[in-house]
Amino acid sequence: MKQTLVLVLLVAAAPWLSAAPLRVLITGNNSALAGPYSAALKAGGAQVTTGDASDAKLAAADVVILSSDKFDPLPAGSQEALTKFARRGGGIVALNGAIASGPKQWGLDDSRKFKSEMMLYVVSNSHPIVKDSSPFDIMDDTYYDLDISDKAFVLASAFTLYGKDSKRGEGPRIPDRDARSSIYDIQAQMWTYEGETHRAFVLLQGAPETMAHASIRTFILRAIAWTGKQENIDAFVPKADLADLRYPVGGPLRAADSIKKFQMQSGFAANVVAEEPLINKPIAIQWDGRGRIWVAETPEYPNGKRSLNAPSWKETGVPDPNAKLDPKDEKRYVRPGRDSISLLIDSNNDGLMDKKHVFYTGLELVTGFCLSGDGVIAVAHPNIILLRDTDGDGVADVEKPLFGGFDPGDTHFVANHFIEAPDGWVYVSTGSGADATNPETGKVMARISPGVFRFKPDGSAIEQIASEGGNSFGGEVTSDMEIYHGKATSGNPIQHVVLPETILARAGKTDARSLFNVNPGREVARKDLPERANIRQIDQVGRYSAACSTAVYEGGAWPKDYNGQIFTTEPILDIIHCEKMTQDGAVMKGPEKIEATSEWLRSTDYWFCPVDVSFGPDGAMYVLDFNTPVVTHNDTRGPQHSKSGASVRPDRDQYFGRIYRIQHQSAPKFPAVDLYNANAAGLVAAFKHPSKVVRFNAIRILCEKSATLGKQAVPALTTMAGSEPSAPSRILALWALSRLGALKDDTLNSAMRASDSSIRKNAYLIAEAAGIPINGAAASAGIGDKDARVRLATLRALGASPMTSEASSVLLASNSKLTDPWSKAAAAAANTKAPTSQLEQVLSDAGGAGQTEESVRAMAAALASGSNKGQIPGVLAAASRSANAPLVIATLQELGKITSPPPGAAGAMNALRTLLSSSNKKVAAATLPIAAGWDKGGSLAKESTKVAGELLNIARDPKAPETSRAEAVKVLLPARSLNKFILAHVSALLTQPQPEALAKELVNSLAATGEPEAGTVIVNSYPTLPESLQEEAFSAVVSRPEWAKLFLDAVEAKKIAADKLAPARISRLTSNPDSKIAERAKGIFGAGSASGSKDELVTKLLPDIDKPGDVANGKTLFSA
Repeated sequence: MKQTLVLVLLVAAAPWLSAAPLRVLITGNNSALAGPYSAALKAGGAQVTTGDASDAKLAAADVVILSSDKFDPLPAGSQEALTKFARRGGGIVALNGAIASGPKQWGLDDSRKFKSEMMLYVVSNSHPIVKDSSPFDIMDDTYYDLDISDKAFVLASAFTLYGKDSKRGEGPRIPDRDARSSIYDIQAQMWTYEGETHRAFVLLQGAPETMAHASIRTFILRAIAWTGKQENIDAFVPKADLADLRYPVGGPLRAADSIKKFQMQSGFAANVVAEEPLINKPIAIQWDGRGRIWVAETPEYPNGKRSLNAPSWKETGVPDPNAKLDPKDEKRYVRPGRDSISLLIDSNNDGLMDKKHVFYTGLELVTGFCLSGDGVIAVAHPNIILLRDTDGDGVADVEKPLFGGFDPGDTHFVANHFIEAPDGWVYVSTGSGADATNPETGKVMARISPGVFRFKPDGSAIEQIASEGGNSFGGEVTSDMEIYHGKATSGNPIQHVVLPETILARAGKTDARSLFNVNPGREVARKDLPERANIRQIDQVGRYSAACSTAVYEGGAWPKDYNGQIFTTEPILDIIHCEKMTQDGAVMKGPEKIEATSEWLRSTDYWFCPVDVSFGPDGAMYVLDFNTPVVTHNDTRGPQHSKSGASVRPDRDQYFGRIYRIQHQSAPKFPAVDLYNANAAGLVAAFKHPSKVVRFNAIRILCEKSATLGKQAVPALTTMAGSEPSAPSRILALWALSRLGALKDDTLNSAMRASDSSIRKNAYLIAEAAGIPINGAAASAGIGDKDARVRLATLRALGASPMTSEASSVLLASNSKLTDPWSKAAAAAANTKAPTSQLEQVLSDAGGAGQTEESVRAMAAALASGSNKGQIPGVLAAASRSANAPLVIATLQELGKITSPPPGAAGAMNALRTLLSSSNKKVAAATLPIAAGWDKGGSLAKESTKVAGELLNIARDPKAPETSRAEAVKVLLPARSLNKFILAHVSALLTQPQPEALAKELVNSLAATGEPEAGTVIVNSYPTLPESLQEEAFSAVVSRPEWAKLFLDAVEAKKIAADKLAPARISRLTSNPDSKIAERAKGIFGAGSASGSKDELVTKLLPDIDKPGDVANGKTLFSA
C-alpha cells in the first residue's frame, strides 16, 4: 500500500530559525548543482558543502539538496539521519529522483512518466518561490500518479497523458513512442510542504536543459532560502535571472520581442502602445473626442466571482480563490469586481502609454463599452450600466443600470462591441440570450437572442436586430450604416445584417434570414497548425473556431484598396485575417475561395492572442492581445469545466495584456482634434475627417450638445447634406439633421436622387427611422434602384409610416417582380401599412393584379401576423367572389394559421359559408381551419361538418393518393375543435402501417396539436416507426415534459427498448430542461451513458483502432 509522500518523517519540535550564513549541503550527482547553483549560493553568502546525507554532514547543514537521476531509496542510515535533520527543523529540497529517497514501501519509481515538450504551469504569485513568474515550455519528463500529501502546496503542474476515460484505452501509451499530454488530467510537478518543524520543496524534473533554465534555477535557489527560513527569499538569485522571470525562455515574450515574431504585409510596421503591468487583459478599446485611448480590462475572465470547481492550482481563472463565499449563494465569492475602464496616457509622446487614469473599477466580467455624455456605457455582469463623471474629476461617481439580465451562465457568450451609430442607437453583438429588464421595475423590455441588438443610450428602448445561434465576439457599423456581426465558433466568422428582424417579424412566412454568411467555411491560410493538445484547435480545424472582431477599414490612412475591407482574427492560430468584400445583390460576400498562402498577419509566438482589432483616429490598426497560451473557453473534448463554462486549466492568467499599433509606412499624419471644446462649425467640419472614429465621435458629441449647439450647426449641416462630395460626410449630415429635427423635405428628396447609392440608401433609412412618408415617385425610384440595398431601404421606409395610395400602388405593382427573399419579405412587411388591403385588391382583380401565388402567400402571411388583422374580413369577402382559385387557396392557407378570430370576424360568416360550399374542394378544405376557429356560434356547422367528413374519408382511404391523404391530415387537425372524434380518427391512422409521407405528416401534425392524446399515440407508435421518422417523433416527445414522461414510462415498461436508443437521444433525456425528467432519465439510463453493449464493442475494437494506420491507403482515401 502506498504511503503518503511527504519526504520526511514528521516529528514534534519547537520551531527553529537558521542564522546567517545559511549552510547548504548538496547531495547527489547533478553537475549543475555543483556548478552554477553552488556559485550562486556562495555569491549570496551561503556556505556550501557536498557529500552524502550522513549524520555528520547533516549536522553541519541548515538545508539539504537531495538530487538524483535514479529513483532509488537512500540507505537506511541516511534515512534515519534525514529524520533527525527534520526533527530539528532542517530544510529539504528534493529534485527529480530524490523523491524516492524514503522507504521502499513508498513504491516510488520512474515508470509513471513520459518525455515530451511540456508546459510547466507555474501558479504565479501563489507562493514566494514563484513570485512574479510565468509558465514556460521545457523538454523533460512529466510525472503522474504520485501519492502526494493533501497538505502539499502545489506550485506548478502539467497535463498528463491520461484520457477522458481510461477504460477506453486513452490512458498511458507506450513511453517514448506515442506518449503525449492530453487535456483531461492535471498533476502536480512542483510543490512545497510545511511540517510542524521543517519545510520541504519538491521539483520532479531534472534534465540538464531544465536545470539550466533561469526560472528553474530561480525556483530552486528561492526554495533553498525558503526552506532555510531566510527573510530574503531572493538572496541567492542572480539579478539577471530575476529580470527574466516574467519572460522566461519558452514562455511569454516581452511585447517588443513579440512584435518581432509578426509576419506582416509589406509596407506596414508595428509598435507597442501599452503592455503589462500597465494594462492586464484588454478586452475593448475606444477613442474619445480628443483622440485618447480608453480601454476595458478584464482580469476577471473567465470565472469572475464564481467559486472554484477544482483546486486553485488547476483552475487558475479565479483572481482570488481565497475570498469568502457568499452565504446567500455559495457558488460566488463576496468581493469587489476586479475589471476596470481606464484612460491611457502617453506623458512623453513617445507612442508608448506610461500612465493609466482609472475611470472606474469594480466591474465583473466587462466585455464591451462605448463613450456617452460625461461617461461610458458598459456591459458587465449583470447589467448594461451608465457610468458618469458628474464632477469632472475624471472618475465615475454615478453608476446607473440601464438594462438588467446580462448575466450569462457561460461567460464567453457575452455582449460585446458597443458602437453608437449615426442613427443614435448603440449597436451590440452578443453570443447569449438575455431577458433585458428595466432595472427599476424588473419588467422585461426585450428578449434578446444571440446576434445583434441595439438600445438607446438613455435606456428608453432596446430591441433585437438580427439573430442566429452561436457564440459571438465581433461587431461593426460602417459609415453607410451597414452592420456586421462576428460568429466566433461556427466556422462562418463574418456575417452581414441584410434585414432587421423587426421587418422579418412583420413579413409573416419567409425564407429570409436577418444574417448572411459573408465567408462561410473560410479556411485559414496557415498550414502548420498546432498539434499539442493544450493549444490546438478543437473543432473547425483549419477554419475559424475562435474568430474575434469584424472591423471594416475606414481609417483614411492606408492605400485605397483597403477601404471597405474587413478584418477578423483567429487567436488560436495567432493570425489576423483580411477579407475583401463585394456587394452581391442584397448581401455582402467575400470571395468563394482565397488563394493566398499566408494570412494578413501571422505571429510565430503562440502566446499572441489577438482578441480584437480596431482602427484609431490616426487610421492605424490597434490590436488587443490577451497574451496567453490558452484561447479555448469551453472544451468540447470533455475535460472538467468551471462554473463559468470554461474548461478547468492551469494556464488562465490575469496578468499579461498588450495593445499593438500597426500602421502603413506611407500613412499621412492627421492633425490632433479636440471635439469636446469645438464649436458647432468645428464639429460639423469633423464630419469630413478621414477617420471614421473621429466622424462618429463628432456626430455623437454634436447631438449630445444639441441644446446649445444644435441650431448653430443646422446651416452648415444643410449645406453638407445637399452638396458634400464625400459620401460618408454627407450621410452623417443627413442623420444629424434628422436627429436635430431640422431635416427639410427637399434635402431628403435630393439625397434620394444622389449619384452615390450609399447616400440614396441612407436617405430612405432616415425616412424609416423618422417615420417620414415617401411619395409615389420616391417609392418608384427606390424600388426600381439598381442597388438592391437601396431597394431594401425603400421597402423598409414604406413599412415604417402611413403609406400614400400612390406609394401603395407602386408597391403592389412591384411585388411579383422581386426576386431575392429579403426584398420579398420587406415588401410583405410594407404591405401591412397600405391604406387599404392590397390582398383585397388582388383578389378582386380578374387577373390577380399581376401577382403570383408566392407573392400572394407572402402578403397573406404578413397580414395574418401583423397588426392590420381588421382587413381580413374584407379579404375573405373578396376571396368568396374571386374566380382565381390558386390565389384564393394560398390566401386561405395562410389566414388559417391565425389562432383567434380577428376584429370583424362575425361579419365574415357569409363569405366563409360560400367558401366552404365551393365546388373547388381545395378551396373548401383551405377554409375549414378558419371556420373552425371563428364560428363560435355554430352557424357554419352544416358546411364545416360536410367538408371535415370528406377530408376524413380521404385521410382513411388507402387507395387515395398519398399526398391527398397527407394534405387532408394537415387540414383536419387544426380544425379538430369541430368534432371531438377528428383527433381520435386521425390518431388511429398512426397506429397502423402507413406510407412514409403520410406517417410523417401524421407525426408532425399530431405533435403540433400539443394534445395529451396525441402524445400518447406518438409514444405508443414510436417502436414501429421507421428510423427516419423516429427522430421527428422523439424530438416532439422531448419538447414536452408530459410527453417525455410517457416516453420514460414506455421505456420502463420495456415497450421501448432502452438498448436501441442512440446515445444522443439518451443524452437529450438525461439533460432535459425539465429537471424532473432529467433526474428520472438518469435513474433509468445512468448519467447519460450509452448502453453496456456499446462499451463492450468499443473495448473489443480498441486494439485494432490503436494500430498504426496505412499512410498510403489514407492518402488514397482523402485524395479521391
